[in-house]
Amino acid sequence: MLSNDEEILRPLRCFYGWVTRLSERRLTYSSDKLPSIAGLASRIATTSNATYIAGLWKEDLLVGLSWSAKSIGSLTQVKDRAPSWSWASGDGNVQYLWCILASSKFPASIRKNERLDLQVLSVSVNEKFPETHGEVIDGRIEAEGWVQEGTIRLDPEGHAFHIDFDVHYASDFEYTLDDCDEFNSSAETPHTCWLLRLTSIVANGASEQRRGPYILFLILAEVETRANEFKRVGFAQVDGSLPKRRPFGMKFPNAESDLFISRERKKINLV
Repeated sequence: MLSNDEEILRPLRCFYGWVTRLSERRLTYSSDKLPSIAGLASRIATTSNATYIAGLWKEDLLVGLSWSAKSIGSLTQVKDRAPSWSWASGDGNVQYLWCILASSKFPASIRKNERLDLQVLSVSVNEKFPETHGEVIDGRIEAEGWVQEGTIRLDPEGHAFHIDFDVHYASDFEYTLDDCDEFNSSAETPHTCWLLRLTSIVANGASEQRRGPYILFLILAEVETRANEFKRVGFAQVDGSLPKRRPFGMKFPNAESDLFISRERKKINLV
C-alpha cells in the first residue's frame, strides 16, 4: 500500500515517463516542446494541486531535476527556450534513473536528510503566456546546498570528457554532460565546474544490490556575466551502497555524509 506522500507523487512520476517519451520524438517546431505537454501538465496540476514549473514540479523538485542526457552527445542545448535546469532546455533524448519512474517495479522514495539535502528557497518561472503551462521566457531557483569545485577536461586523445572532483569514491561516479559541444570550443583548457548535491533516493523493495541509496547531483557552471548565478551543465550520481576501495588503515567514510573531501555550503541561483 502506498503512503499518502507516494500517492501524491505518483502522477508526477508518471509525468516524467511522458517526458522521456516526448524527448524521443521529432517535433516540427522545437519551441513546441513545453506547449505539446501543457494539457497533461494542466490536468495533473488540477488533480494533484502540485505546482508546475517549466516541465518540473515544485513538490518533487529534487527528484525532477535529476534528468540526464540518455547518451553522450544525444542532447543539444537551445538558448533561451527554458531555464538550464529544465529538460525542455535541450533537444534530444533525456532519461531518469530507472527507479524514479512510476512504472518501475521498485519505485524510489527520497531518503530525507535536512542537513545534506538541497534547500530550495524560492522558485520562479516567467511564462510567455501566463498560466498556460506552455512556453517560458526564463526561470530561477534560489537554493542553498553543499557544493564541491571540480573541472571538466577533454582527454589527451580528444575522445571523451572527464570530470574531476575532490571527493571520495570518484571512480564510482556516473555522470553525463547536457551538451558536450559547449566545451569543445576550448577543450584544451579545463573548465571549472561545481558538483551540487540534490538528495539521495532508495529503490523500495529492490534487492540489496540495487536498492541504493543513490545520491543525486547537478553539475553546474557559473554564468560569467552575473555574480552568484549558475547554469546546469550535467548530472551525476553515485551508488552509496557499493563497497569502495580505501588505503589500508583509513577509516571507511560514509557515502551520505563524507562524500566530499572538501566542501562548502553555498547560496546559489540556478537559471
